[in-house]
Amino acid sequence: MAKIITEADVFAAATEIAMDGKMPTISSIRQKLRAGSETTILKHLQSWKLLLLKNAARIGQNCTLPLLDENKVLRKNLEELSHSLATYSSELQDFEQANAQLKNDNSQLMQERLLHTELTATLQVQLDSANKHIEQNAQGYQETLERIIVDKNHIIESLQEEMRQTQVDAIEKMREYSFKEHDLLIHERVK
Repeated sequence: MAKIITEADVFAAATEIAMDGKMPTISSIRQKLRAGSETTILKHLQSWKLLLLKNAARIGQNCTLPLLDENKVLRKNLEELSHSLATYSSELQDFEQANAQLKNDNSQLMQERLLHTELTATLQVQLDSANKHIEQNAQGYQETLERIIVDKNHIIESLQEEMRQTQVDAIEKMREYSFKEHDLLIHERVK
């Protein structure tokens, strides 16, 4: 992310360059700040020059502050601006570190999310496979159970038929026995 250049940044850089006895230019200010677009620097540099001209006009009109006092005030303002710039730079560095940490955390979270997504996909495949296996087994068990029920029903029907036949045979035997006994009784009576 590009560093945002303020008017105060350009004023401070231009003043430092001028104090070194050089004329501030867009490129010298940009080199000093190591950031900023030429348009932004030009706009603020023009404001700085206009302010400088106004101050020069004030000095020329016998202003109340002597030139030395004016210089002291400007230096004090420059020091305050430099201090503010240092504070802002420190805060910016802290924000950049926090931002880097957040990006790192975000990267780790994205990796964890990717792993969870892959794990979820793997588990879904396993679940689908298990459900298919269960369905196949259930179908196989159902078919086996139906065959067993049919076989048992045949056995039950066969046993029931056998019991009926046994009952019929038992009744026939009882009749025969009963008739024989009856005949014997009659025969005994006749004697």
